[in-house]
Amino acid sequence: MGKVSQYSELSWLMAKNPEMVDILDIEYAHNRMYFPYLNELAGFLRRSGVANLQNKKADARDLEKFESIVSELEIARSGNSEQESRNAP
Repeated sequence: MGKVSQYSELSWLMAKNPEMVDILDIEYAHNRMYFPYLNELAGFLRRSGVANLQNKKADARDLEKFESIVSELEIARSGNSEQESRNAP
């Protein structure tokens, strides 16, 4: 069992791209902070209602594309965080 499968939100996010899961499990096995970070990022965006998250990650076929998509998701989180703070009472 790989590391990705230990994180529910990250597993959900990567469900349509099992090949990339294998790559992540190998490439980031020793980075203890990366999978929890990705799990939190995926969970936040999912709860925020960001559309097509799984389809976006399904497009990643190599680490470079994966990291590019992570950057896009970080930008989306930033935008959603700003929107939430403006809507707060």
